[in-house]
Amino acid sequence: MNLPGDVRILIVDDEAGVRKVLAQVLQEDGFQTTQATDGRMAMKQFEEDPFPLVITDIVMPELDGIELLQGIKQLNPATQVIIITSYASVETAVEALRCGAYDYLFKPFENLDLVSAAVRRAVERIELESENRRLLAKLQDHNRELEKRVKRRTRDLETINQQLVEEIQERMRAQDVAEAASRARNEFLANMSHELRTPLNHIIGFAKIILSRHFGELNEVQREYLDDVLENGKLLLNIIDSLLDLPYAGVQRTPGYRSGYPFRSSVSGSN
Repeated sequence: MNLPGDVRILIVDDEAGVRKVLAQVLQEDGFQTTQATDGRMAMKQFEEDPFPLVITDIVMPELDGIELLQGIKQLNPATQVIIITSYASVETAVEALRCGAYDYLFKPFENLDLVSAAVRRAVERIELESENRRLLAKLQDHNRELEKRVKRRTRDLETINQQLVEEIQERMRAQDVAEAASRARNEFLANMSHELRTPLNHIIGFAKIILSRHFGELNEVQREYLDDVLENGKLLLNIIDSLLDLPYAGVQRTPGYRSGYPFRSSVSGSN
């Protein structure tokens, strides 16, 4: 809370006696006072250095109290203005209140304590509004900082979200490539198996037919060579089966799955 000496009061009246009495009372209460003899002089002083509190008469030459009040409120709406009026100008005082005056005092002053009380109330109003403005400015600063944080956080989340989308898209592309490569490999192995099995099964089949003496007796060397052909043919079939099993490495086969080419059973049955 401001001390009285921190509050400057401008006293405006064309009567020197009124100015003197007000200045003496307010200085005894600890306030700083400045005097102006008319509204125009007061307006000039206020323009050079605005006062937080002004006490002004209404009826003055050149610039009256209502016009001074309006000019002060245009320059600094926070300034509180107390109007001095005579009993005969109550309606003018009411008009002044509608224009933004804080309070009004009647002269001649029968009780100077009423002047001190009105000034103290005006000073409390000044301090209250000043504190409200300070708190409002602080709140606005906090809101601006919060908005900045929210914007930064939103940008961070948007960046993270975009990165996740790109990562998911990249993984999907990689999965598509891997699946395409797997299909191509399986097709290649299937084609290669077919191309190799057909002649190989013929070789194994004819070897078995010859070994069965279908074309006559065989000597020891012929039988040895044919056994070697049959054994190596079967070995090649096992290699082809192993190649076909590569795509299913680590994968449990479905029940009833059988590795090998269908010709195998037919060839084996020729024994």
